[in-house]
Amino acid sequence: MADADWSKLVHDHLGGLGLQASERAEIVEELAGHLEEIFQELRGQGLSEEDATRGCLLEVEDWRGLGLGIEAARRKENSMNNRVRQLWLPGLLTFIISMGRLP
Repeated sequence: MADADWSKLVHDHLGGLGLQASERAEIVEELAGHLEEIFQELRGQGLSEEDATRGCLLEVEDWRGLGLGIEAARRKENSMNNRVRQLWLPGLLTFIISMGRLP
């Protein structure tokens, strides 16, 4: 799946986040990038494009819950300094995706 397709998929699921457009775009880009990395990893393991795509789609089982978690995190982040904000959100997204990859 192309990067633009991952971005569209994430935007379709999380585009309604109650955040500023720039924050929403940052989140979509970050999560789409993680999905692309997982896709490439699965392709590198010999999976077909279809199977790798399916594997990526299984990474996020609860889009609504993810959206709510991101909104809550962003509200809290508004009171944090930039250094924490730049480290915390990517860490949260990585953690959420990692949890989805556990059997």
